[in-house]
Amino acid sequence: MVNEKILGEDGPRQNRVRFTIHEYEGNRLFDIRKYYLAKKPNPLTGKREFMPKRQGINLNRDSFMELKRVLENYNDEILQFLKIGHVPEEMLRYHQ
Repeated sequence: MVNEKILGEDGPRQNRVRFTIHEYEGNRLFDIRKYYLAKKPNPLTGKREFMPKRQGINLNRDSFMELKRVLENYNDEILQFLKIGHVPEEMLRYHQ
């Protein structure tokens, strides 16, 4: 993707989730997509590269604003639902 900016990543090398912003056909999008590490190296660089899977979602401005509203309004409920046991805030990897 042209003009893609990676904002964050999570997960093991074989199955990453990447958060990016990019433009596609004139639309500015926030993308949440799964990536995998290619088995064969790129012939031009000699390095294995992350390749996008079809699993993901592109959010335009309106959809992103709704997601942001939901996360802000239901943050505690979502965190409680996703929590498995107690993990101190400073130990959560997405706070690093």
